[in-house]
Amino acid sequence: MLYKGLLGPYGIKLCPNQIDQLPNNLWLTGNLLLGDNLNNAKFFSKIVKCDLDTIYLVLETRFTINELKRLTQSQTVKTVHIDRVIYSSHDNYNVAPLEDILPCLLYANSILFDICPVTKETSIN
Repeated sequence: MLYKGLLGPYGIKLCPNQIDQLPNNLWLTGNLLLGDNLNNAKFFSKIVKCDLDTIYLVLETRFTINELKRLTQSQTVKTVHIDRVIYSSHDNYNVAPLEDILPCLLYANSILFDICPVTKETSIN
């Protein structure tokens, strides 16, 4: 499910079976909440540009580090709330370590993990 602009008066709620109704040239701005069983491949194929301020991830489907990089590549994201694990890829269940996630969030001034992605590769020094 895609929720756009939750903090404003013009929110959009999109169910997973409605992704086909989105245009193929999405420019995401403002606040974005991704949740439920979103078809990530189909959704991300429609995005041409991201200038997001806030990202809130509560997906039931696997969300990967590459998808996070895509949402944050504009370096405009200031607030991030990750309520699920970020995976290295869709091909396996390897959790992306914190040191791979944090470089995507360098410009954020508020980062919240409900499930902290600490792995055996994460340095504690």
